[in-house]
This record gives sequence, C-alpha cells and structure tokens, in this order.
Amino acid sequence: TTSLDSLQPYVQSAVSLKVQLYSDKKLFQASLDLPGTADLLVRRLGEDVTTQETRNGRTYQVITRHYLLVPQRSGELQLDGPVLNAQVADVNSRVDPFLARLFGQLQIEGGLGGTRPLRLRGDPVKLMAQPRPPAQRTGDWLPAQQLTLEDAWRPADRTIAVGEPLTRRLRIAAVGQSASQLPDLSA
Repeated sequence: TTSLDSLQPYVQSAVSLKVQLYSDKKLFQASLDLPGTADLLVRRLGEDVTTQETRNGRTYQVITRHYLLVPQRSGELQLDGPVLNAQVADVNSRVDPFLARLFGQLQIEGGLGGTRPLRLRGDPVKLMAQPRPPAQRTGDWLPAQQLTLEDAWRPADRTIAVGEPLTRRLRIAAVGQSASQLPDLSA
C-alpha cells in the first residue's frame, strides 16, 4: 500500500510517501525499489520498520518504508509504483532425494524445496503539483512546511566597545526542504 501526506503540493515542496508491504510468507533476497523521474525526485528516509498485523485471522509481517518526493514542475505527476523483487519458498518444487537424506529433518532457511522469484509492482503514485502562487513569481521560493530563522550575537550580551569585533550568526531551518533550496544568508 502507498499513502501520500499531500495530493496537491506546491512545486519544489516536499511530500511524504509511506509504502507498506504486507506479507504472510518469508521473503528472501528482497529489495524494494521506487525510482524517481526528472519531474519527481525521490529520496528514501530512514530505515525500514517491521511490525506484525493480523487481518481477518491471518498474521502479516508489515514492512514500512518512507520516502520524500519533491515535484520539479507543476501539473499532474506520476511515478511507477514501488517494485518488490524477492525469492519465496516454492512448496511445489521437488526435493532432491540426496539433499533430503543428507539433511533429514533439519530445517533449512528457504526449505529444501528451493525458492522461486517473485516480482510485484504497486499502484502508480499520482499527485497534482500546484504552481508558485502569482504573488511569489519572483524572488526566492521556499514552500516549506515550517520555517525558523534564529540569530545569535557574540558577545552574547551585545555589550560592545569601539574597535572590538561583533559577530551575528543566522541559522535558517526549513521542514520539507533540502539544504540546496535554502537562500544564502551570507550576503
């Protein structure tokens, strides 16, 4: 399953995408891919979180992964759905008699019957990126979810004397923006 925190973000703003994979089978050599495009940048956030959930009497392992999407142009944008590539135990394959005698009742990860490939593609991810508002057509554009600007003086008590250096340090932080999107405060 996939879920977005916003279906109509502004261009160059961040959108959080949560991908959840439900499996009632053990997966081997699993990988989950979500490639970006020139119009929609994709960055994986943090580590996967694994939990268990019971639905209709069946227990599933749930793997949750978070991504940050950044639309690079306005309009309708679409990503191909996430792709799972894995190996699953193949209960229908024949067990090699030699291996069965050699290992007997030993439980081997993946089973003696072998594995088979599994490839699943999730539904496409669609959103409608809004253009910059008319009042923001020129100048810096920072569509942040939260913006803070802090300053610090040295000396801290702002007591100064002629000829002594005075330093003012500015710090800007924006939730949902990359460092490259922040304006340069050195000027």
